[in-house]
Amino acid sequence: MVFLDEGNHTFTLANGASLAVYASPYTASKTCTWGFQYRPSDDHAWDIKPNTDIAITHSPPHGVLDYTDSKTRAGSPSLFAAVAKAKPKMHCFGHIHEAWGAKVVGWRPRDTENTETEFGSAALLTHFTAIDNDRSTLIESLASLRSGKFDTAESSAEKAARRERYDEHGCCTVAQALENDQTLFVNAAVEGPSEGVQQWPWAVELELPASESV
Repeated sequence: MVFLDEGNHTFTLANGASLAVYASPYTASKTCTWGFQYRPSDDHAWDIKPNTDIAITHSPPHGVLDYTDSKTRAGSPSLFAAVAKAKPKMHCFGHIHEAWGAKVVGWRPRDTENTETEFGSAALLTHFTAIDNDRSTLIESLASLRSGKFDTAESSAEKAARRERYDEHGCCTVAQALENDQTLFVNAAVEGPSEGVQQWPWAVELELPASESV
């Protein structure tokens, strides 16, 4: 077990793979009564390096798996911009417990040398401008597993079967191969939106490059 300070870390795994990780515990808060919080007006610098395999943050990015039950997005716009620029293989986060789920996001082509003319400032790299929805796929979400008033008997039974399958396996799995311009986003909040409710952990398979030291 390795404690990760905020920043970029590189590991050589037992199978010879190289793993590049960015980690940050910081989250925006209007009250700042807990640790590792900052006021939204101050923002935060997310130094995610290119070629990062996994970004791990407490905060979700704005626009991806960050919907609250009140139907508002609670993620960080600057974190989304940093992830959109770095394009890690995977971004894992939590904080918004009711937005638990996983989604593969495809990125729109971007001229990195002319970011100002194509997308404006980094703050304008949003889920509206940067995500290619035609190449994005929702793997699973709490919202798609909940019973709804418009469910048919067939859709209700299908949702129940998925929940039973996850209970049996003890987790949800993702083993989907990613293209170079795709990122797997995982809201891995295990604690549910209601007290005492536990959500399924995620088991993810990622292809990683071989370590240069092996």
